[in-house]
Amino acid sequence: MHAYVLAAGVGKRLKPLTEHLPKPMVPFLNRPLISYLLAHVQPYVAHTRVNVAYNKQPLLDYLEGYEQVSCFDEGDTPLGSAATLNRERDYCIRDTTLVVCGDLLSNWNVAQMLNFHHEKQALVTIAVCRVPDPRRYGVVVTDENQRIVTFQEKPEQPLSQFISCGIYLLSPWLFDHWQPTWKDLGSDVFPYLVKAGLPVYAWPLDPLASWNDLGTPQDYLRAHLSIGRGMNTIHHSAQIASSVGLRETVVGARATVHKEARLERCIVWPGTVVKASTCLSHAIITPHALIEVDTLC
Repeated sequence: MHAYVLAAGVGKRLKPLTEHLPKPMVPFLNRPLISYLLAHVQPYVAHTRVNVAYNKQPLLDYLEGYEQVSCFDEGDTPLGSAATLNRERDYCIRDTTLVVCGDLLSNWNVAQMLNFHHEKQALVTIAVCRVPDPRRYGVVVTDENQRIVTFQEKPEQPLSQFISCGIYLLSPWLFDHWQPTWKDLGSDVFPYLVKAGLPVYAWPLDPLASWNDLGTPQDYLRAHLSIGRGMNTIHHSAQIASSVGLRETVVGARATVHKEARLERCIVWPGTVVKASTCLSHAIITPHALIEVDTLC
């Protein structure tokens, strides 16, 4: 099996955090987000391919440190996920391809998903998870055998509580059905395949598996608080004055927090300077921006 990581997107909903970094390089608990994904999939794949476009240089520099990882440079403008895979079909037809979104944070069982894909003789398998309110997501509706019968995009009245997780398995023979006009996997490819009656299946994540949507600053902060489990996470190179008060806060590499600052449930990015006597709660602080999150549900 090979992996293809979709990492060329603009990350528009996460702005301004993605003004200077591509979304896969946004720090999460003091590591680039993509580092978690690569560590999770590499034991199961022979090679990983990553497409890059928007703000790509930091990601290209970072990936140079990985073996069995190569990049497809799309220029400055993303082509779209389906258009990318069409350009890269020689890579994808070698074997089953695990396609994942580059901003993914999940510990799904890769081996179990692959076994399900082969047992069902699926053309495509889409990982899904149950959420309390699926109306802000792409909803996946299946029959009793987990075969997908339809999709709903951010519906007011969802027919299912299961949503796509941004994790897909593609069989090589998918390209026997490929349409050259397709641009996006979610809106073009998968609905066409389902309407054509082809075997597209949903594989539910184990209820104990984690999956975090990091689409907005609020989601980003919420995921930190959930996984941080009430602890401070402080990089060893950070400089923090002895009079600083921290609670459930992440402080990144080379960050400086000056005296009498009070930070509660905050994320301080690498290289950020927090001024003396700063008092913030539920905030993301970067060298370029301060985002105060109003509420966390």
